[in-house]
Amino acid sequence: MLRKSVVLSIVLMLAGAGMSSAQQVAGKGQIAFMYFYPETKTYSLMVIDLDNSAGQFYPVALASDLASTARPNWSLNGRSITFTEQVDGKDDVFSVESNGQNLRNLTNDPATDTDPVLSPNGKQIAFTSDRGKEAGQLEIYVMDADGSNVTRITRSGSDGSATLPTWQPNGQTLTYFYRPTKDAKPEVHTVNADGLGEKPLLPAQNYLGPVVWAPDGKRLAVVHSVDNRFELVVDNADGTMLPPLMLGSTPLPESSEPQFVLTPYHFAWSPDSQKIAFEYNADGNYEIYVIDLNTLKIINATGDGSGDRMPTWSPDGRSIAFITNRNLQYELYTMNPDGSNLTRLSMTGRDEINPLWTLPAPLDF
Repeated sequence: MLRKSVVLSIVLMLAGAGMSSAQQVAGKGQIAFMYFYPETKTYSLMVIDLDNSAGQFYPVALASDLASTARPNWSLNGRSITFTEQVDGKDDVFSVESNGQNLRNLTNDPATDTDPVLSPNGKQIAFTSDRGKEAGQLEIYVMDADGSNVTRITRSGSDGSATLPTWQPNGQTLTYFYRPTKDAKPEVHTVNADGLGEKPLLPAQNYLGPVVWAPDGKRLAVVHSVDNRFELVVDNADGTMLPPLMLGSTPLPESSEPQFVLTPYHFAWSPDSQKIAFEYNADGNYEIYVIDLNTLKIINATGDGSGDRMPTWSPDGRSIAFITNRNLQYELYTMNPDGSNLTRLSMTGRDEINPLWTLPAPLDF
């Protein structure tokens, strides 16, 4: 049975840009992000080590375009990253250690393999691939973290497709977008990791970016477009609704910035699953807001008049990293969830985007 959902109306403009050299570090762990090289108009996947007193940056992998590495995934221990990279005009799934060592092509076949996501226990990777079907007909596959034991999970029919998998926190179930035909709006479906038990979860909408589950597995969030605006849909996993939350809606403004594929980086669950940090354009300017889903209280954590975007929580939930153009280029900053203790992590004068802090500890299952 398809569930009812409550909508957080959030305007999410597709973002602009990538690296740097730390001035002062705040928080612990590591942050992966994209760094822009204006000379070649390409991006590199970078890591900043906040446990290093100098806030050292590591180049991890060069990218031919943003979309190829727009969704890095940390391993459970924070030692490696899984991502998609283009090789000879096609996408493959790669892994690399966070210090840039041991880059490996995990798929390395003629098919297009993209959207990799690590399972909560770090032992498997789900991804989208067109192997075994007509060009452009995509299905969900699962493989071991070393690239072995590739198994097809979905079977969408000759005209259908399945894309953008995400793991539920229990590690037993995958959520993905299903289209019965090429031109149909996607539905949100779930399937067991062995390919059994496929069923619909949310009705067809213009979904953009994958479903993102709260760490405790009790709620999910996903972005979709309605009447030229973007909305963040929050739904309880047990089928009940949250109280209605309407933050307002603003038409997507015209922009000269590069229009990138919408990703989960525009909003983020707190590690305790009680809050969501998100970017919202209320008056032509992006700010980072935080909503407490228990009290429904919303605060503007940045409120400085510049563009503040792409929040990501520290694993302990005490800090939020984000990008801001308050110094002309988009650079990495951190702050407390209430906006205090603002710390600039970088000063290279080049753009940085899509930050992702190391993941919180998984649930026991």
